[in-house]
Amino acid sequence: MEMTKLAGACGSERPECLQLKMRNGKDRLISEALAEVVVQKLAARAGFDKREITIEFQGDFQFLLVAVPYNRFAELSQQRRQLGLEIHQMMPKRDGELTWMLNFIAQGKVVDSYFGGDLTSPEVGL
Repeated sequence: MEMTKLAGACGSERPECLQLKMRNGKDRLISEALAEVVVQKLAARAGFDKREITIEFQGDFQFLLVAVPYNRFAELSQQRRQLGLEIHQMMPKRDGELTWMLNFIAQGKVVDSYFGGDLTSPEVGL
């Protein structure tokens, strides 16, 4: 795979902002390195063990789904929202489509969710 700079989508030249080209030539918007940075941020910020956080790449690496346990944030809706805002700042953006979702899970069900990455609706999901 060939790595190229992700033009401004992350807003920096950080290594996690590299875009990967897949064999068919289609660009990966979300790299494994960026996903790892998101996991590390959540683990450090919220006191999670990294093994409690699950990630799933969807749409040929165009979308990142992240799930964390809700029990740590049951009474802290503002802290959950703040985590969503921090993830939003890290993730690439694109026109007309979301690029990420952060789900809080309790007993196997989504109980809170934040999402973003759509340049045409930048505040949706936050």
